[in-house]
Amino acid sequence: DISVSHPATLSSDSKTDEVEQAPKPNKTLDQVAANASRHVILLVDDNDDVRFISKTYLQSAGFSVVECRDGQDAVHMLNADAQRFSAMITDMIMPGENGGKALIEHASQIAPWLPIGVVSGYLDELIEMNAVVKPNLLLSKPFSKQQMVDFAKGLMS
Repeated sequence: DISVSHPATLSSDSKTDEVEQAPKPNKTLDQVAANASRHVILLVDDNDDVRFISKTYLQSAGFSVVECRDGQDAVHMLNADAQRFSAMITDMIMPGENGGKALIEHASQIAPWLPIGVVSGYLDELIEMNAVVKPNLLLSKPFSKQQMVDFAKGLMS
């Protein structure tokens, strides 16, 4: 008398000893990974350390990240293929003609559907200057891994 429980079982209903396949899980590991990485975030920060840690945090949560060191690089990325991005997370205070505010204005014009989140160490000042329209899309520096991941997920919802 031999019984096999998984992944196959002997059928007790039939007169022949047919083998039935055990039910398969709903999603394969490949499908789970594909769903997690389908969101591509454009990450813009002039500070190499902040950009690196932000990218690391986001990738550990399954996001794909394209990083830019300034607004000018981000404008080029958006002009080339804005459709590939699910969201943009940008620093507000950056050097150059395409600093945070100019970048946000440009992104809003060419990709009005693109959620934009702002990460800054100067949030109070930005809100007072009305430089940012939606304070719920702000994350203050410094931030934890969980705060960055939750912030990115909030942009997607």
